[in-house]
Amino acid sequence: MSDPSLRARARRTLVPAVALLGGTVLLAACSATDAAPSTSEESAASSDAIADGGTIRLLVNPTGTQSFPPYVIEQMGLDEKYGFDLQVVESTDTATVYRSGGGDALVTSWNAIQNYNSAGNGTIGVAPFTTWVNTVVVPSDSDIDDIGDIPGHTLGLFGRTSSDWFILDAYAQQEFDVDLESESTLQENPSPALLRGLLEQGQLDVTQMYNDLTPAITAGGDYTVLATIQDMASSIGLPDEAPYLMYAFTTDYVDANPDEVEAFTAAYREAVGILMDDDEPWTEQAAALGITDPDEVRALIDLSRPVLLSEFSDDAEEQIQDVADVLIPLAGETNLGFSSLADPVVTLDYQD
Repeated sequence: MSDPSLRARARRTLVPAVALLGGTVLLAACSATDAAPSTSEESAASSDAIADGGTIRLLVNPTGTQSFPPYVIEQMGLDEKYGFDLQVVESTDTATVYRSGGGDALVTSWNAIQNYNSAGNGTIGVAPFTTWVNTVVVPSDSDIDDIGDIPGHTLGLFGRTSSDWFILDAYAQQEFDVDLESESTLQENPSPALLRGLLEQGQLDVTQMYNDLTPAITAGGDYTVLATIQDMASSIGLPDEAPYLMYAFTTDYVDANPDEVEAFTAAYREAVGILMDDDEPWTEQAAALGITDPDEVRALIDLSRPVLLSEFSDDAEEQIQDVADVLIPLAGETNLGFSSLADPVVTLDYQD
């Protein structure tokens, strides 16, 4: 990784424990070096700054991979470098907090953005996060050998409005001619940690699972990956490089604070570059998620790096339309909440 500034090093090595206040992560700075940077450091920071210090309230599910980029941004002082103040608001149900006005931005999917807009919560994607991720996990001794065996069992899912569910349901219909909605018992919970607990307690026979938690679940051999969202998405004809999850802001915030949005995307691109090159932040943040076994951390890194995206491709809008063209007929208007993409889902205005 590129050599960070002395100021960034001070932030990374001298930041004390994280305090959770009202769901917001506050990093207290107590270093004398951090409080009084040199003139040369101030000049370097100001030359990179895009915004003038405005605040961005970013909603983050602390149990998922989406916690890694903001961790790097804060630890390396990238928000300060680019001229904004990142305030991480933690929630295992970021969508509800977002709809209530509790954040300016969140990680979400293309279909959720369409539904936010339809409901009057103006939203636009400004940077990609990942291509297709996440898994479906079963006990190793399960009689479920493929997705077509799920009918008659209890299936855990993040929610009926999640892209994971639409892809899984469409794949089951297309490849096995089964309707998971009517032929299995669905149990919804937005928290992957709770879904994992229900699986381990025997209350679920099979469950969707976050990519970052999958290695820890399967490491002991008692559980195994039945299928990946990436493989299922490819099988039903979805573009491999389409942005699956992305960073989206309220349109009100974008209109009022375009410099902060541009600064955020610059900081995010640098954070992704660090995550692609350096194992240390993965190890540090994985520990915060309770993942400390070196093999599990390695598996997490190897699963996550290939799907991280730092910026939209020039044809991102066309890719998302291609995804919609495949999923709308398969998932249906009732499940998706719309029959076409009536509003822009992403903007390329804040690309490098």
